[in-house]
Amino acid sequence: MNFDAAPCVGPADVPMIPSRLQSSVQNYGKVFGMGTFNWPLRISSMDGQQSREIEATVDTGATFTTLPASLLHEIGVEPIGQRRLLLADGRRVYMDYGHAWVAIDGESVVTLVVFGEEDAPALLGAYTLEGLALAVDPIEQRLISTHLIMY
Repeated sequence: MNFDAAPCVGPADVPMIPSRLQSSVQNYGKVFGMGTFNWPLRISSMDGQQSREIEATVDTGATFTTLPASLLHEIGVEPIGQRRLLLADGRRVYMDYGHAWVAIDGESVVTLVVFGEEDAPALLGAYTLEGLALAVDPIEQRLISTHLIMY
């Protein structure tokens, strides 16, 4: 599907993916073996002055780590721009993003974080996992160290 040819608008007027494609988008994770489970992490401001320990849902189908906007503001993370994102229900929206430190099991990395809705779950996305050189063990529902590929 060519998203560049399709209009993308803000949250007030969000077009839907054509009905013939919706089931494909919603079943993407099931088809490719993506699952979810919770994992503890520490999210910190860029200056490291404020942080929170939270549990996030590990979601390999999510590109970016997404946290409630109020939590990010509370620890001093501010939006630096907007990204166009495709949601699991097929909607395309612009969402604010910023930079923050994420630490898991003693490793830390600066990553992109998306400012999510207040009632949405905290999601640990693939971009952050790859930055931390972590992979998902879907059988044991845990994160494991992995080798990064460099060609």
